[in-house]
Amino acid sequence: MSSRAQQRDRDHRNRAISVLSNRTASATASSDAGSEARPTVAVVIPTCNEESNIGRCLDSILNTAYPLALLDIVVVDGMSTDRSRSIVERYQAACPSIRMIDNTQVAKSAGLNLGIRDTSSDIIMRVDTHSTYDPSYIPVLVDGLDKYQCDNIGAVRRTARPESGVAARAICAMISHPFAAGRSPWRVGTSSALEVDTVYCGCYRREVFDRVGLFDERLIRTQDRELNQRLIDAGGTIVLTPDTSCTYYPRAEVGAYARWTYDGAYWVFYARSLSQSSRVSLKNMAPLVLLGSHLLMAVSALGGLCCGKQSTAFRKALWLSAMASGTYWVANVIVSIRSGLSQKSPTMAVSMVWAFAITHFAYAIGSLVGLVRGYIRRQPNGS
Repeated sequence: MSSRAQQRDRDHRNRAISVLSNRTASATASSDAGSEARPTVAVVIPTCNEESNIGRCLDSILNTAYPLALLDIVVVDGMSTDRSRSIVERYQAACPSIRMIDNTQVAKSAGLNLGIRDTSSDIIMRVDTHSTYDPSYIPVLVDGLDKYQCDNIGAVRRTARPESGVAARAICAMISHPFAAGRSPWRVGTSSALEVDTVYCGCYRREVFDRVGLFDERLIRTQDRELNQRLIDAGGTIVLTPDTSCTYYPRAEVGAYARWTYDGAYWVFYARSLSQSSRVSLKNMAPLVLLGSHLLMAVSALGGLCCGKQSTAFRKALWLSAMASGTYWVANVIVSIRSGLSQKSPTMAVSMVWAFAITHFAYAIGSLVGLVRGYIRRQPNGS
């Protein structure tokens, strides 16, 4: 290991020790005063090759206002090949509430199920390594289960704003914008508690998994969404609270972000061939309509060139598809300019145009591929 890597490892351990030292007195007092009245909580963290995120995530969890004595922090590692495991081991040495188990199947859904099976805690809280969590996050969600008499509860997910890098800033500004996120309240925010169909991560009563089962291990993505739909179908309730939040650090590299968006859309549509609980909303269909209008415009233009002026059908199709496509680009430019002006950055306005376009078209292509492959799979000879 290089001296720089060794220093980073020492820094991770020192941060864990510092967080714990700052909390020793208050954690002891809260444990003595309120532990018996509060439920135990398993914080399940599936991870694989997240050396740049796992330390920051654990720091935020250790800084919680909830008694550490009641937490079972389970890092389920998908056999990482980077420094993730050594970082977690250093946190383990500093905090007895943290432990790590192996996920030889690597997939996140399998890791979540391993963590759930491996703990006896009253509450199961699913945590993502790409986020940090406010000190109030765990206590507010745990208390919210009783406050709202719900089965799963989540919080608003804020998006971190990087200080540098135009591409990174554009992606981070765009990812929570309604033009990209639609009306998803956990992404765009809410001022009041809402009953919703899904939340980011989630905090579940343990009996939920006895009622509806564990995460579907066939799903590489959208496993939360599918489980939440099963919960709703079984008469359960999911609530989004505005009383706390977490901060999300998105993939800021353009290629990684486009791939992440494509994969997410692919699994929304492909999952329908694996589970009856996987649903597609009108919001999920919108990028497909966008892609269809652009493809129709290209085909109509080509058809018109091949068939000449007598092709009325091609001319009408070209006109309609051009109107639809043009409307999208006008809306994109207007929204991007307004976003850029709000940040006092003309460069951001230009960057937001392509950031929105990458999001919408990557999602559309992923949707189309997932839809086609899902259809093939459902056929008698499909695999």
